Amino acid sequence: EVLSAELEALDLDGSQRPPSFRRPRVAARTAGLILLAALLVVFAAARWVGPWSAARTADGPSGVAMAEESPAPVIAVNAFDNLTGRSELDWYGKGIARLVADSLANSSHLRVIDPGRAATLGPAAQEAEEAAAAGIGYLLTGEILPGEQGLVVAARLGATGTGLALASSRSDGLEVSALLQASDEVARIVRRGLGVPPAETVDVYAADFASANPAAYAPYLEGLEAFAAFRREDAERAFRRALELAPGFTMARYRLGYVLATLGRTDEASTELARAVGEAGKLSDREARYVRAAQAYVDRHYDEAVAAYSALVERYPYETEAWSQLVLLLRAQKRHEEQLEAATHLARLAPEEPTTWSMKGDAELLAGHLHQAVADLRRYAELAPGSANAHEALGRAYQALGELDLAAGEYGAALEADPDFLFAAVRLAVVDVLRDRRDAAETRLRDLAADPTTPPRHRVDAAFELVYLLRSEGRFKASVQVLEELEPILETERVRVALALSLRASAALELGEPERARRLVERAIERSPGVATRYLVGRGLWQLDQGRLGGLEDTVAKILAGALPPENPDRTEEKAAAYLRGLAHLERGEAELAIDELILALSLEGHEYRLYRLDLARAYLAAGRLPEALAAAHQALDERDLLEPRLDLELDRVRGLLVLSRILAALGQSEDAAASAHDFLVRFAKHDPGLAEIDEARRWAATPVVGTAVIEADR
Repeated sequence: EVLSAELEALDLDGSQRPPSFRRPRVAARTAGLILLAALLVVFAAARWVGPWSAARTADGPSGVAMAEESPAPVIAVNAFDNLTGRSELDWYGKGIARLVADSLANSSHLRVIDPGRAATLGPAAQEAEEAAAAGIGYLLTGEILPGEQGLVVAARLGATGTGLALASSRSDGLEVSALLQASDEVARIVRRGLGVPPAETVDVYAADFASANPAAYAPYLEGLEAFAAFRREDAERAFRRALELAPGFTMARYRLGYVLATLGRTDEASTELARAVGEAGKLSDREARYVRAAQAYVDRHYDEAVAAYSALVERYPYETEAWSQLVLLLRAQKRHEEQLEAATHLARLAPEEPTTWSMKGDAELLAGHLHQAVADLRRYAELAPGSANAHEALGRAYQALGELDLAAGEYGAALEADPDFLFAAVRLAVVDVLRDRRDAAETRLRDLAADPTTPPRHRVDAAFELVYLLRSEGRFKASVQVLEELEPILETERVRVALALSLRASAALELGEPERARRLVERAIERSPGVATRYLVGRGLWQLDQGRLGGLEDTVAKILAGALPPENPDRTEEKAAAYLRGLAHLERGEAELAIDELILALSLEGHEYRLYRLDLARAYLAAGRLPEALAAAHQALDERDLLEPRLDLELDRVRGLLVLSRILAALGQSEDAAASAHDFLVRFAKHDPGLAEIDEARRWAATPVVGTAVIEADR
């Protein structure tokens, strides 16, 4: 399913920001390019030639004019019917439609329904009344016919609301080799019929290339159909076949690169897209912009990608694909208000498209508008009955609402609809963890991670969730084994190598191998695909564990060097620095100073690499401030975003039970302290041997101690 794959591919290291995670500044350009500042690029005022003139646009957010919902003609291009009786010509009907649609899409004055989407509307869409009901104002149909002196390509453009025929064309005496070239004439008559400005000329390169390379264009169409049907491996094979037959087929190379990116093969994707960028000069302006934007997107230069897609939608305001990419990029940068603005506009622009409601529902979900999200996602399901993604998306909404059984049911339904839709399988396993069905979750995740027929990105997704689950049970050796077995796949994917190294380092430290942990920490920092804050925090935790407090100051300085500009509300680096300083004070026995730093860490906006509030509870306990300690511990254990439950913090949550036990014992609540320690031992029932906290938990569970001894033990 397109949306989930795109969203997941954007931020493979689930909590890591890319190098260019910055709110872009507004830059003036001679051409009047409007970039994203506080809000996504929106439409500039347009001038129309012909019977359609733009009404005055309303001011959108930040006072920027946004286009009205339907200011441009919406045209669907149906595949041309092959009436020759020669089945080998069937694909030419799709090819002509694709070339016509691509040519028309180069106009900034039209919105073109993708031929693949038009085909899903079914035969009824060929009737004017039904097409109008689907929001389509104009319908292009045609045939390939036998003629006296060769083949004939006939086309008709009609208005769906009135049934009025606006234009027609007929190309006679064609050889098979000239069929695709006929798309040029069809595109011309459509432009004339719709009153498209004459200055917008027909791009003939695509038709010329397809006509000269029909053997390559056929698998290219197959690849587009496979990708639209979510069969990415089939799409890859088809695009590779097209390139074997025509190595200069730049759009096939672009599509191949994009497919590889969604499959998690980042290096290969980047290579193909870099080559496509080098060839982009021969493409139409619109296609060249897509190619350049995709390279920035896949290489995780998100600000550059946002600027590229922004320029694209300014030039071609009705390019729903470009708008979709902007939504996804804003999501990756966690700019959810802007994401919702863009997704809402996209839904107004293309209300007939199922995925626009999927995107809007996702944006509503991330904005916390849970019931609106459910409504949008139900609309998505109505427009795409039987869609695995619709079930998965509804599952996420129910999960956010805390309806975990309903969520599990939707994820299961997604897998029934499409057993290969493995995003739902991973989400189902996570929900099983939340429902305390950990054995079932482990089995599902192990099967996914170990199956060589599973696409690499899904194997890695499952592996990390499995690692987090194993760590939360004290099974650090098993977690390392999972990561080591997938090392070749991780190296191919590239993005999550550093995360794997960091988790292995943490496990080594837990298992009493500090030197091995140090080496792994340093490798993680070296392999960081972006800002290395997460991995520098790992170094700081190692230094704290080993009593290297002098070196910790240098680590904190390096973390702060990566801080975002002051105007950016994301203060992850300052937050992490305050956290490490707080732990250092706690290590020195300076509990009150630790409390101050940890409160500062919690007050700042940004990502948390550990459960920071749990360490605040420890600091309160060390200071003898028991009521505050109890409140902080309960809050740390209770707060969880059900939509993004972050199993990477599950180990801290389990250890929080032991911290809570210490606090309760200090308060004289011996039975509650014993119960909390018992809960910890249940969760750590399969733990690795030699973990010191097991003996402590057994003491609390058996004979809880009260008073100052608890405070000293925590120190």
